[in-house]
Amino acid sequence: MEKIYFIGGGNLVKGELKEIDSLYLQESKNKTVYVLDLTTDDPKKLNNYRIFLKDYFKSLGASEIYFFSLRKDLNSAIINIHSSDILYIPGGNAISLLNNIKRFDLDRVINELKGIIVGNSAGALILCRKTIITKDEGNEKTLVLDGLNLVDFSVEVHYNGSQDSELLSLDKDILVYVVPEKCALV
Repeated sequence: MEKIYFIGGGNLVKGELKEIDSLYLQESKNKTVYVLDLTTDDPKKLNNYRIFLKDYFKSLGASEIYFFSLRKDLNSAIINIHSSDILYIPGGNAISLLNNIKRFDLDRVINELKGIIVGNSAGALILCRKTIITKDEGNEKTLVLDGLNLVDFSVEVHYNGSQDSELLSLDKDILVYVVPEKCALV
């Protein structure tokens, strides 16, 4: 891959990530974005999110926006992913996202990409060697799952300091970078 953006989260509707999202769009050649919208299985939520993201990315200068949920078949999706400048992996449920990526065997495809990969919130978590899901994300205990292993570190998104004790209790072999909302690690 050319570059990875690990975004700590933020409210897209309020425009909190426009500056960051504009940066990677400016860096891309053809300004094509492929959205791996696999963080929910709710069709209504997915449709509303797709409509919003299409308008959002167009307003930032994207020329084409593709969505995995609108794929004709898996082969066409893989071709579109490889031909897009940017693979955007949105936030949502990190466990659903990881399960769906593995169900469609997209982990191999993501690892082979040459362009820009953008993970926002849950999308950032799963790109790492270990996906760490802390209690503040609605779990009873911190979960450590195998991620996509694009980098040999983990990220904690939506960081605000309240996760420190959980992060400090992790295996010392796990390097974790913290990323607050409206910020990105590139």
